[in-house]
Amino acid sequence: MVIDDLGGAMDGGAAPVVENPGLQALEPALAEAEARVDALAKQAGKFNSAIKAWQKATKLGHLANRQKAIAAATKLLDEMPEALRAAAGDIDVANYLAGDAWRQELIETLRSRHGIRAFRDPSGALVCPPVVVSADPARSRLKLLSAGLGTLRPSAIADEVKKHRDRVSAANCQEFLEGLYAAAKRVSENPREVYAPFHEIYALFSETPGWRKANPTVEFGQRIYALRMSSVRTTKDGCVYQFETPGGKPRETDIFTVYGEDGHVNRFWGIRFL
Repeated sequence: MVIDDLGGAMDGGAAPVVENPGLQALEPALAEAEARVDALAKQAGKFNSAIKAWQKATKLGHLANRQKAIAAATKLLDEMPEALRAAAGDIDVANYLAGDAWRQELIETLRSRHGIRAFRDPSGALVCPPVVVSADPARSRLKLLSAGLGTLRPSAIADEVKKHRDRVSAANCQEFLEGLYAAAKRVSENPREVYAPFHEIYALFSETPGWRKANPTVEFGQRIYALRMSSVRTTKDGCVYQFETPGGKPRETDIFTVYGEDGHVNRFWGIRFL
């Protein structure tokens, strides 16, 4: 099955409902707000110049120039509240993050700016394999791999996503593999055949306080995907690993369903070390 960029299944599954379809995109809204603040700064600069002219004229005793400076400063000060209100125009962050607007805009920005495809995960996160972006409306922010971002500007977030994707290295995957190996040895019933389902490994990792919150299942699945796509093939002590498919009819909740860069769904069940 292939997933389209909005997360709907192209073989018949419905695309998600788009909430707040009329909500303005954030990038142009920020550009407009930036222009209004620039105008305010320009007006404030003129006011500051008028005050300085007032100071100079007073110091030199040029009373005619002093009166001109006072008049100019007074006029600019009268105009300032309107410019201030315009610059402080509200951006509806709560609705932007609560609906699909942020996903749609970031999907388009990633595609146009860096040629990166992104997909909506059933959890609501946006997956840019192997990087995950999620919303935190309560704190008016987006999170990248569970870390809060200081910016909501789509172009800046797209740049961060690309930077993190470029940073996924063999060293990261090797460290993750070593962790899987250590956990699998604890989970495996047969010490001579190290094998474990990923959901059991995830449960074992989650026993560490705070780990599950910092590593939601969608991110854990993407790390598995990154490992599969990497050049890492063995543990440090030479054990080869292979991914295992389940026998029988496993519970869907025990399978990590992961979107790949090509839009295909990858299903990960377990890992075996030989």
